[in-house]
Amino acid sequence: MKSLILFVALLSGFASVGNAQTEDKNTILQIAQGDKLVLKKDLHIPANTERLYFGLEMDSGYKMAGCALVLTPSQKSRVIPQGGQLMFSGLSQQSNAKNEFKNINYIYTANMMNSESVVALECYGNSFQSSFQDLYVGGMKNKLKNDFDFVPADPEITT
Repeated sequence: MKSLILFVALLSGFASVGNAQTEDKNTILQIAQGDKLVLKKDLHIPANTERLYFGLEMDSGYKMAGCALVLTPSQKSRVIPQGGQLMFSGLSQQSNAKNEFKNINYIYTANMMNSESVVALECYGNSFQSSFQDLYVGGMKNKLKNDFDFVPADPEITT
């Protein structure tokens, strides 16, 4: 009888874990390399901007930095037009290896190396409070929480 009660308790435990995972999938973005943001309005960036960073909010409450590559830059005006796309080229790592986030809070432009090219091939740091904060030097922050659509990367075609 005790073993039957234990078995039922284990089953109910698995059921509750399964429900929690289902709820999480409805509220968490799984951001990976190749995912895109499509702008709903023009994004103006400084002329010497080299990388764009995103403020990402994890389910646990931590904020992390993710970087993106500009796919449709205007070299002279430095305006990414409405409909322009930003592609994730990488994410900073912390304890959550799955790169799961609740939402993308803002876009941050980092002015580095005085280059006219917009390139994002590397990411900095672990947490918002430590290294991401340091990137504000010489940079600009645009609060664009509702100004873009998140588009997952196209799945690879398998034959």
